[in-house]
Amino acid sequence: MSPAWPLRPGQKVRVEFYKYPEEALHYFWEAEVVEVRPEGVLTLLPQGGVFHHVGKGRSLVLDHDAYVAFFPGAWYSGGPDVREGRVLEYYWNVQTPALWTGDAFRQYDLELDVKCRADHTCEVFDREEFLAKRSLYPKGLGGGGGAGGGGRLPPHARGALARFAPRGAPALDGADLGEEVGDWRGGCLEASWA
Repeated sequence: MSPAWPLRPGQKVRVEFYKYPEEALHYFWEAEVVEVRPEGVLTLLPQGGVFHHVGKGRSLVLDHDAYVAFFPGAWYSGGPDVREGRVLEYYWNVQTPALWTGDAFRQYDLELDVKCRADHTCEVFDREEFLAKRSLYPKGLGGGGGAGGGGRLPPHARGALARFAPRGAPALDGADLGEEVGDWRGGCLEASWA
């Protein structure tokens, strides 16, 4: 069992991501806990499992296994997508720390995503969505608390993004994320569930 979350391998859990400020369910899936460590929980949405994108009104049946690790207090989650034992990519989501409800991991999606291919080439996605919405986030979520707030991504979320962002990635919040991360190639691997 994880000290932070009372989970065990084989347990079924629901994973829910909400949009802010609507507090509307954005997407979800049903997963199985495959490993529990003191530092986090690894879940699996297996090939043939269904990813429900409520915000887009569609569901997708996966043609690969999707492993997603959750870490208590972390401003990100993610892991490798695997097909026939081969890593396709690592996918990381910048989010609020996951809350365990007793049957689900629940968190707010902070728009930013990082994909790292197996060759360690990483790319940040949805930067424009984050920049467009960040003034709506309360101060604790990276915003200014309302219209025109012009807030910043929280330091922990900035650190999570910097950990995976490629060197030379365009700046967010006035910082060159590539400079913060140092050797990003190592960051992609170190962050994976080895």
